[in-house]
Amino acid sequence: HGSTAAQRRLAIAYGTTGLSAALVHNVFITYYVHVFMTVNQLSSYAFYGGQILYMIWNSLNDPLFAWWLDYYNYSNNTDRLRTRLKVIRYGGVAWACAFLVLFLPASVVGAPGEHPWLAAIHFTLTMCLYDGCLSLVMVVHGALLADVTVSSNERATCNMYNSALSIVGSCSVFVAQIYWDISDLTQFRWFVVLIAVIALFGFNFTSNNLRPTHFALDSLTKGDIAADLSEIKQRPPLKLFFSQLIRQSNFWIFTFINLVQVFNCHFNSNFFSIFLASFISVEVPQVWAQGLMIVVASIMPHLLVVLLTPVVQSRSLYTVVHGLFWVKVSLGTCIYLLGAGDWRFIAAFLVANKIFSECICRHGGLVVSDIVDEDYVNNSRVQSMSTMIFGVNAFFTKPGQSLAPMLGWKVLESVGFTENGANPANQLLTGEPRDIVFNLLVFVPVVCGLIQIVMWHRFSLQGNYLRQIKKQRISKEEEPTPLL
Repeated sequence: HGSTAAQRRLAIAYGTTGLSAALVHNVFITYYVHVFMTVNQLSSYAFYGGQILYMIWNSLNDPLFAWWLDYYNYSNNTDRLRTRLKVIRYGGVAWACAFLVLFLPASVVGAPGEHPWLAAIHFTLTMCLYDGCLSLVMVVHGALLADVTVSSNERATCNMYNSALSIVGSCSVFVAQIYWDISDLTQFRWFVVLIAVIALFGFNFTSNNLRPTHFALDSLTKGDIAADLSEIKQRPPLKLFFSQLIRQSNFWIFTFINLVQVFNCHFNSNFFSIFLASFISVEVPQVWAQGLMIVVASIMPHLLVVLLTPVVQSRSLYTVVHGLFWVKVSLGTCIYLLGAGDWRFIAAFLVANKIFSECICRHGGLVVSDIVDEDYVNNSRVQSMSTMIFGVNAFFTKPGQSLAPMLGWKVLESVGFTENGANPANQLLTGEPRDIVFNLLVFVPVVCGLIQIVMWHRFSLQGNYLRQIKKQRISKEEEPTPLL
């Protein structure tokens, strides 16, 4: 019972950062394109230019932070963990502040359209600041999943609690939609301040309460410290680390799959509120009803992770992710056959597609954690390179976050959306523009899903091989380390 209670405390402490991240990021990802393009009237050139700079920074910051966190001169492994928890706390404060800066009134840089260059600088700098803080916190959060426990079941439990608490955090987007008024964002901005403050408490809770299951803090002997120092000094040089990583086929296969998934998820999220306004706002004019659709699409992925956790534990992570890819493809195929004539089908597809796509993303950390185990065993590590592996994965996948809104906005512009309040009267799309946007909605998830299914069959870290990797890592960590 004591062991179970400790695991539960670990999972809750780990998941609280997920709650804070969901509070902030769901509002950001749903509204930032809408705010900058239709409220602040950012020009298309400034949007594309800012997204390109953001994409470069977005890709670079994860491996830079990972390098710092894995190669910092820690005194021992306990100091290593404490440093990461401090990053969660203080990085969380910076993240909340960056979130607030994003939603500053456009009057800070002049009236909409008055100073286009200032507006472009505001967009680019705040996006980069926000992502830098997000990346710092989340690369640590992801790496902690690989470091605080080796057990697949315990990791799945941590992931489940993370999703369960993220459900609570995702409710922020429902309230945000209630306060969303494109002509006056005063109440919306006050709500943004409130959720930023609540998020700070969540980051602080994780920092104060996260304790790993396989060693205890504040209870190290001199021999333990000497052993830890021995491990710290045996970190591989960067050149050797990358040469080893290049040979890990499973890492590169999943990195490509994850790039496609990041693109798919951000395409869904960035344009969700815009598509709702364009396809169903006349039939469902109530703000609360649109808000309910947004919050269902935000909450259900986390709830689905909770419901699928027993399946992950009893069957396998590989089986669950493979099934989710097929669901995504099947949904797109069905809605294409039904056509764009009925707004109910489109609304159902928008919600369901976002749910299953986001659910796939929520299992990504578990896959990368297994890759960390494989790297640890195959390269005879004495210390896992978890942060570096999460960071390098993010380096190659983060461009999808910028490519998605750029592609989506380019298509919207081609059918009559403009940067000064696209589709301002919330008139339904009709005729050829409706068909173009409908095909975009359908083919993005279908094409992404088919590519992922093909690549997922090549991913070998599953079944007996994965069980052997787990067994060897646990065995290696239990071996005594020679003292200095």
